Amino acid sequence: MAEITRAGIRLVRRFTGGGPALHDENGEITWTVVMKGDDMMSAYRAIGRALVKALEELGLKGEFIPINDVVVGGKKIVGMAGARRRNGVYSFTELSCTPQTSVS
Repeated sequence: MAEITRAGIRLVRRFTGGGPALHDENGEITWTVVMKGDDMMSAYRAIGRALVKALEELGLKGEFIPINDVVVGGKKIVGMAGARRRNGVYSFTELSCTPQTSVS
């Protein structure tokens, strides 16, 4: 925790829960998808399929791995977190482009 504070990294708690995620403005694209319904797994599958298709357009072979990841070449490049609210599901998705592996 001290290293994170020294590096000037802000911590926020996502209402979707889940483990820590380092967001890097120079190495990722993050977006939110809102869908009607209450089935989080259906939302993850639909978003995962769309991402795999988009990766194919870029010449990459992606694969959706349940519960909520997309991998290329065995490496996770997309993570999704989600929550159900009222009559819909929210999925917060991050695509790592050039992941940062150090906080220093």
